[in-house]
Amino acid sequence: MNNFNQPSPALFPARTAVAVLAVWFVFALFAGLVAHPGKAMADETVFLSVVDDLPLMAGLRESGDGVQFESPQGRIAEVSAMGNVNPQDISDFYENALPQLGWKKIGSGAYLREGEVLKITTALPEGGAGGALVVVFSIRPQKGG
Repeated sequence: MNNFNQPSPALFPARTAVAVLAVWFVFALFAGLVAHPGKAMADETVFLSVVDDLPLMAGLRESGDGVQFESPQGRIAEVSAMGNVNPQDISDFYENALPQLGWKKIGSGAYLREGEVLKITTALPEGGAGGALVVVFSIRPQKGG
């Protein structure tokens, strides 16, 4: 009696092997991203051109030319970026990223590292620019040492 609805027994090992490999691949991919999320993101990190050790949050792009120069009191730098991003997302990103780079939060949008104060401010540009937010990064020497 032939039963045409049952697959050949020879196909079961091949199907099982493919299924096991597919599950293993998905697990390995997921485990690698969960175990090393910073590494996956680090390869894509973009830094500001004027302040080359300050990351630029995804969704932002530098706007205009920034400035940087050395004064007798220390470095002075300012650069701006724009993007259709939420101000809270900006705050959250830099609150997490900057301590890893040695910055200590000293106030809302303000950080201190090695005698320098970084301030991050946000505003809508004149005319709204289609909802894009302007983010200004400024570094100044810490006053009083």
